[in-house]
Amino acid sequence: MPATKKPTKAAIKAVGIVVKHRVPEAHKLALEAQAYLEKKGKTVHFEGDEAHDTIIKKSDLVLVLGGDGTFLSVARRMIARSIPILGVNMGQLGFLTEVKRPSCSRRSMPRSKAGSP
Repeated sequence: MPATKKPTKAAIKAVGIVVKHRVPEAHKLALEAQAYLEKKGKTVHFEGDEAHDTIIKKSDLVLVLGGDGTFLSVARRMIARSIPILGVNMGQLGFLTEVKRPSCSRRSMPRSKAGSP
């Protein structure tokens, strides 16, 4: 039986950040994530500076800080692009978001091919 190849991970060079507007804590976390990612040499496309569609086109990963509605809104726009999306629940329930706000830390930040964000 031939050996199967493991899929290779593409390096994450650019991260898009989309924030739920009416949640001040989400905006604060976005600024923290932006500073952290830029310190690690990543390009950050921030929703306040660019439209969602532009962010999706330019990013290798999209970080969504909000609830399920925000997550679904971004996911709908990503139909043409197959890139990872990481949702951080800034609300109450959060069925679709991957990470809850209290557990969001540097460990949850995207990792590149070399293993560091």
